[in-house]
Amino acid sequence: MLIRYIIFAFISSFVNFLAQKATLWGISSFLENDKMELLIAQICGLGSGFVLKYFLDRAFVFNDKEIGSKAEETKKVSLYALMSVFTTFIFMGVQWCVFFMAGKERASDVGLVIGLLIGYTVKYFLDKRFVFKKLG
Repeated sequence: MLIRYIIFAFISSFVNFLAQKATLWGISSFLENDKMELLIAQICGLGSGFVLKYFLDRAFVFNDKEIGSKAEETKKVSLYALMSVFTTFIFMGVQWCVFFMAGKERASDVGLVIGLLIGYTVKYFLDKRFVFKKLG
C-alpha cells in the first residue's frame, strides 16, 4: 500500500512539476513579477494533480472501491480536499522559503521536491486515518 502511494505521489509530483514549469514558461514573458509567477505556477501545478491523485489513492492505495451515497462521497472528497489544503500549506511554505533564500528557479525545483515530499508524507497518514475509512 505504501509503495503504491509513493509511486502515485511521484507521478502526481511529476505532473505538478510539469504544470508549474509550463506555467512559468508561458507567463514569464509577459508577467514580470517573480512572486506572482510562482503563485500562479503553484496553483496550476496543484490543480493538475488533485483529481488524478484522489482517484489513484482511493482505488489503488486505500482499496476504497465502493461508491457510497452522495452524502458519503461528498464527505470523502471534502475531507480529501481539506487534507490537501492543509498539506499544501506545508508544501507551499517550503517552496516560498526556498524562493526567498535562493530565488525563483530554486523554488520551482528544490523547493517543489522537498515541499512535496514532506506534504505527501503527512497527507498519507492523514488520508489513512481520516478520509479512507468507513464513514459512520
